[in-house]
Amino acid sequence: MAGVSTDDAARAGGEPVRRGAPPRADRSTDAGLPGQVNPIVGRRAELEALDTFINSLDRGPAMLVLEGEPGLGKTTLWREGLQAAERRSFQVLECRPVQAEAQLAFTALSDLLTDVPEVVLDELPLPQRRALEVALLRAEPDDDEHFPRAVALGFLGVLAALARSGPLVVGIDDVQWLDQASQRVLTFAVRRLREERIGLLLARRTDTGSVFPGDTEGDGRMPITRLRLSALDPDELERLLRRHLGGRLERRSIARLHHSSGGNPLFALQLGRAMLQGDVVDEDGLGLLIPATLQQVVADRLLALSPVALDVVQAAAAVARPTAALIESVIATDRASEGLAAASAAGVLLVDRDRIGFTHPLLATAAYSQMSAFDRRRLHARLAEVVEDVEERARHLAAAAERPGTEVAAALDAGALRARARYAPDTAAELWEAAARFTPADQASMAWERRLHSADCLSEAGEMADARLVLEYISRAASPGPTRTRSLIRLAWVITHIEGCEAGAVAFQLALDELDGDVTAEVEAEEGLAWCLHSSSGLAAAEPHARRALALAEGSGDPQLVAGALTNLEFLGSLAGRGLAVEAVGQVARTGVSTGREILVRPDWTHGLLLMFDDHLLEARERFATLYSEAADRGDEQSLPFILFHLARTELLSGQWTQALQTARECSETTRSSGQAMEHPYACDIEALVEAHLGAVDSALTKIAEGLELTDRFADIPARLEMMATRGFLELSLGRNDEADRTLTEVAAAAEDSGLLE
Repeated sequence: MAGVSTDDAARAGGEPVRRGAPPRADRSTDAGLPGQVNPIVGRRAELEALDTFINSLDRGPAMLVLEGEPGLGKTTLWREGLQAAERRSFQVLECRPVQAEAQLAFTALSDLLTDVPEVVLDELPLPQRRALEVALLRAEPDDDEHFPRAVALGFLGVLAALARSGPLVVGIDDVQWLDQASQRVLTFAVRRLREERIGLLLARRTDTGSVFPGDTEGDGRMPITRLRLSALDPDELERLLRRHLGGRLERRSIARLHHSSGGNPLFALQLGRAMLQGDVVDEDGLGLLIPATLQQVVADRLLALSPVALDVVQAAAAVARPTAALIESVIATDRASEGLAAASAAGVLLVDRDRIGFTHPLLATAAYSQMSAFDRRRLHARLAEVVEDVEERARHLAAAAERPGTEVAAALDAGALRARARYAPDTAAELWEAAARFTPADQASMAWERRLHSADCLSEAGEMADARLVLEYISRAASPGPTRTRSLIRLAWVITHIEGCEAGAVAFQLALDELDGDVTAEVEAEEGLAWCLHSSSGLAAAEPHARRALALAEGSGDPQLVAGALTNLEFLGSLAGRGLAVEAVGQVARTGVSTGREILVRPDWTHGLLLMFDDHLLEARERFATLYSEAADRGDEQSLPFILFHLARTELLSGQWTQALQTARECSETTRSSGQAMEHPYACDIEALVEAHLGAVDSALTKIAEGLELTDRFADIPARLEMMATRGFLELSLGRNDEADRTLTEVAAAAEDSGLLE
């Protein structure tokens, strides 16, 4: 929780330390970072690693991850690292997500950016700033476009702007509780750090299945250090206990505490306090037994609270952002004030003006888990009446419900719409799936529609495999009708992206076989089938379907359908060698009619491609640069690989080889991040082609081999022709004339067979 800091072990011993509070003087001889007033007990190796991390940031980005079980002192070390950065006058962004926040979109991102000056946001392109403001609830959405990448680009822009004036440290404690939307944005930004002086200091529990930062590793662009914390040895634990509990414990008791706690500092401190209060007795066979686990100690600590204090604590544990005002809305004001004071005095809650936090996250988990199912439902029902956030209200209603119901499903529906409008498709997908589950049985068609929305959001979030599972379920189990029809077409596109055009053609044909008069759906299916067939079987198989799509579109009178279908047919005709339709497609592009469809049938993209084919390189490069700028600013990640491939080629043909290499590498990166597997061979090809011109022979040959393997897997004829032509060019350039002859002869024969004669 931003603005409230609690150390989970060694320095504070469970006592709260607020950000900005002056550290207490301490004359201990334990290890510490330079300038540290209150050294930590032990942890010399960990402190040295923190010092190395901080010192490295003048040279570029780095990440340090502190890992361990609850209570080992991760937060203490994490806080020391941030304070060390501040002593060096580094900028610091920090957040401390809690478990209850993990379901709400962009809570962590909001905390990180709370104090970022407006002047920094002013440097962002308008679409990115707008997306950030909407995501963080600082502005209302005002359009129907959903480009989650714009939020990530905006966040990356903020980090880069801050780092230009000096090193920046982004600190995240309890990273396992990051909400999905914030995790996606952070992963995107971290993968794109190059030379910026930005450090990530993370702390995470090892008993949870955290993803970030795991999926940022492996590319070698940023040094990542993982530091696994171990238990304190007996001497270190004794110094810790004597510092925080004084000399009231005998050495025999301290030895037993080390044995019982396993050297876990928080566990030992809690047990030590319990001993001093008489809650446990250090004599074998007498009094209470020492609890076996830290969780049991925490639970026992809650049982000592008064009923009103426990009510307050449980209410705080059930909400994402507990405040005094919210608790007073749920519990009578006088009782809430009494309970807050008691829970604070007991060291369970922290109250910082209106904000409320737990002194340790285990207390929140224990407080919630101790409630009966009936009491939880009753509490969530009351919270649903008082919270203002649409998404949070929906979740409380769902937690309060025992069975499906129209009100709950509608609330989840509204929460999903809100999350999607805020560029959080992963959160929206989860809410729509929940809405489908809570939809009453007599509203089955609405449940399927909600699942289709969920699949769309999963696709937007790049979760193609999960989207496929949902779409297959709808296509298999839903009754015939518009929702099933749309799911079949979406499934065909997803299969195309995952398995390639050969599998996609089969899926589009299955969709066509089930259509029942929906012209818009039939046009899209025919276009999709034409595109897949031109890649997997050749133009002779593809063009009849493109003609059918145009005839249907013209019959409908819909200018958007006509623009897309005409563009698709003219493009295929150009590939067949019947003359480049530069003017015909250019005329469609100049009308400004948006197809509202995939970029593959967009007139402006296709016109740029034909201009390049016709050697109008300057105009083509300007067209693709404009398309790139527009797509990047609004975060249209699905379109970027198709734009970047041809932008890199026009740059190469124009002699801008260094820029072409940078663009080609970005093409590869966006292809991976958008989950569009069928574009991987094209990304390999453009990198190989540019590297061949630059003389990076070994790297080019490696990418050619990788690309050819992918073209075989996806049965993509144009991609194979591209790769083989690049290999032939490279062989010819190296004087390997016999090899070049064989390769280029194969290319010519394959082009003839496929009809791709341009």
